[in-house]
Amino acid sequence: MLSDPLSALDAVTEDQVAASFTALRRQEGGATLVLTTSPQLLARCDQVVHIADDGTVRTASHTRLMNVPEYASAVSR
Repeated sequence: MLSDPLSALDAVTEDQVAASFTALRRQEGGATLVLTTSPQLLARCDQVVHIADDGTVRTASHTRLMNVPEYASAVSR
C-alpha cells in the first residue's frame, strides 16, 4: 500500500516512477493499493476507485472517471 508516493517529485520523474510501478506490477503479478490524486499515477492504474463526498463509490479507469466532475476536480488541482 502506497500513500501519495510521488508527491515530492517533478512531473517528468513522477511519470517515470509511475511507469516503473506499472511495469513491476505486470512483471511480478499481484496488486498494489495506492491512495493518490496524481493524474500520472492514476492514468497507469488498471482500476481506480473514487469515493465521493456523499459516499458514492465509482470504479472505472482514470479516463472514464475524468467525466465525473467531482473526480476531475479532485485530480486536476
